[in-house]
Amino acid sequence: MKDRWKSPGMLLGMVLCAILVFFAVFAPQVAPHDPDRQHLAHRLEGPSAEFPLGADKLGRCVASRIIYGLRPSLGLAVTITALAGFIGTSLGIFAAYFKALDALLMRITDCFFAFPGIVMALIAISILGPGETSLMIALALPGWPKYARVARSKALSIRECGYVEASRAIGAGPFYILRHCILPGVLPSVVTISTLGIGGKIIHIAGLGFLGLGVQPPVPEWGTMLIKGLPVIEVAPHVSLSAMAAISLSVLAFTMLGEGLRDVLDPRSNLSDWRKLQFAS
Repeated sequence: MKDRWKSPGMLLGMVLCAILVFFAVFAPQVAPHDPDRQHLAHRLEGPSAEFPLGADKLGRCVASRIIYGLRPSLGLAVTITALAGFIGTSLGIFAAYFKALDALLMRITDCFFAFPGIVMALIAISILGPGETSLMIALALPGWPKYARVARSKALSIRECGYVEASRAIGAGPFYILRHCILPGVLPSVVTISTLGIGGKIIHIAGLGFLGLGVQPPVPEWGTMLIKGLPVIEVAPHVSLSAMAAISLSVLAFTMLGEGLRDVLDPRSNLSDWRKLQFAS
């Protein structure tokens, strides 16, 4: 177990995630400029000592906007993943323990699996309108079924264990058993796919921002920066490339951390199965 915690990939993922969180929390202190301040004399200027990643077409510091863009991207990704994980895990363990609810809850889960996640998100945003709240709802809706499936699968095997039977025999109620006996056995798998899922949510948030349906200006957001930089990519490629690099680095960090956690918490699992679950929604 100690050797698994020393995995180079997992350690690198932890370091990268810690750096991302640090920059997101202390963005006002580490950003070289106000992300909305326009320096018109430096429009489309390349990287320099004053502007480490250059300036965009309005003269705004790209590095500052990338750093501040961590807040909506990372904050929303973690919040959406936590919301989807809570809903899915709760429904999954309820379906496994209460047999009368199993068929109904799993058929509802199958209905959500039938729609591609991004299509369901686009439909939800078209109804609710763009914005952070609608973005959270739109991405949490197609995100919870994979947690329900994993939680139900683990809970079904735990439900027949001897300590669960012993708890039931001494008079423990269903909610006590779910909380103290079944949930602790389900959480390692849920935490693993949650960490992997954060990277996927960052991609979805950036994709919807690219389409103009995500976080709305003037809040800095990587997908919006990417689309705004495309018209000037021939003369100022640093604008779009910086946003793409930030998205790629964030996804890489959480993917490496998630795969490391998978090896530590559930070493017998199949990596291909985790990847299928990661991209199912």
